[in-house]
Amino acid sequence: MSDASIDETAIELPVIEDLPEGIELDSDIIDNEQYRSAVRNAAAGQYENTMLEMWENIIDTAIGQATSGVTIPVADGLLRQWPWLEYKHLPKYLAARVKMLVEAKTILLVLMEDKKETLYKENENDWLLHKDLYIAVFVEWNRACNKWTDDWEKISLHIVDKGIMHAAIADICAFLINERSGLLEYMTNLAGYEVTDDERKEISQLIAGVEDE
Repeated sequence: MSDASIDETAIELPVIEDLPEGIELDSDIIDNEQYRSAVRNAAAGQYENTMLEMWENIIDTAIGQATSGVTIPVADGLLRQWPWLEYKHLPKYLAARVKMLVEAKTILLVLMEDKKETLYKENENDWLLHKDLYIAVFVEWNRACNKWTDDWEKISLHIVDKGIMHAAIADICAFLINERSGLLEYMTNLAGYEVTDDERKEISQLIAGVEDE
């Protein structure tokens, strides 16, 4: 999974039942007044930026935090949330975190193709204009999380990387797709947001890689 060499030291892993809400590192980025204000304005039709642009900015901020070193609050949050991690594991955790964030950003940029500058100016009627693109991001970020989980399953249970990647994947997938606090959830606050039952079924099939008959 990681580009770094695999650490084969044995480690005992508790089982995590659900995706976490997000560690301090994430909540500082998403749950800030500027972003919440922008979301409220979008829902009220007072468009300042597209959600696409806000997503890119937030991911860039997350990458910056993960590459700027470990602070005491971040270390405290990580070691409390993932009790099998130790200080010596944090560099590999952060490297994995950055790699997945870069992949998520790349997905976003690829889907926008060469239209990024134009799209970012189309902030009015954001959902109505860009619904297909938002759905495509939804599908691909969910697929990415599924792939990271599949890669994690291939790591031997008693290898330290299993625990490190467990924490990194759970945190990044919560950051992106958690139904209560992830980046995708804020898409639902856009004015005019609507997804039909048929569209939801199609989206689920696309995430699963099921082709229409």
